[in-house]
Amino acid sequence: MKLHDTKWLAETLDLSISTIEKLRSEQSNEIPPSININKTIRYSESYVGWWLQQKLDSTTPSYYHWMKEYYKQQKIILKQPKSTARKDKSNA
Repeated sequence: MKLHDTKWLAETLDLSISTIEKLRSEQSNEIPPSININKTIRYSESYVGWWLQQKLDSTTPSYYHWMKEYYKQQKIILKQPKSTARKDKSNA
């Protein structure tokens, strides 16, 4: 997941940084939600892409299904994490 700052979101949405900050402080639905890491504010590139698509087309699937389709189109295979459970060798 690629994260970006407020300046990137402002450029992406063609809004001023002050407008983004005002809308964020109002918890407005007119901008995508931010991710707070310590004292920094970031926006997920993939989520912003989905959010914009959903604004343009109300039939856009949920973010989860949209990302699955995106990965499928990009031919990216998501691997399941390997199980960390150890087999009990004392019963062998």
